[in-house]
Amino acid sequence: MAILDTTDFQELVQQNQARILRLCAFYSPDADDRKDLYQEILMQLWKSWERFQGKSSVHTWIYRIALNTAITHVRKRKRHEYTELDQISPLRVEEDIAFEIDKQTQLQALKDAIDRLKPLNRTLALLLLEGLSYEEMAEVTGMTVNNVGVRLNRIKKRLSYLLHQKQ
Repeated sequence: MAILDTTDFQELVQQNQARILRLCAFYSPDADDRKDLYQEILMQLWKSWERFQGKSSVHTWIYRIALNTAITHVRKRKRHEYTELDQISPLRVEEDIAFEIDKQTQLQALKDAIDRLKPLNRTLALLLLEGLSYEEMAEVTGMTVNNVGVRLNRIKKRLSYLLHQKQ
């Protein structure tokens, strides 16, 4: 692969920044830790660029590097769980807008339900929420496309159960 110059790297980061930041928020509820994780991901992307072979899209490759870095980052911190989504502070909303409050409550309930999934299933749920195709999810996780589909069906059923259990 061609050598990546600083301008090209900044452009790639900018194109994928929102996705990387959401991944950081998913794996790290603490704002300072999220910043550290984001920097670590950028460093790993820069270091790994020479090994990118073009077998997948650059966006899928970036996501895989970011995901692996996030998992490693969490393991280094010796956490027993991969994420603590219930500690992510919700977006501040006006209290007089009932719709926004209800939407935030539903989002928090979904985050809580995802937090109760096994680590690989959490990852697949995040990838699904990010809008990745089954093929892209298979590339990121190293699973087969069929396995991704089967697991996602099970994850959806489990999340539905967990969300209805709280009501």
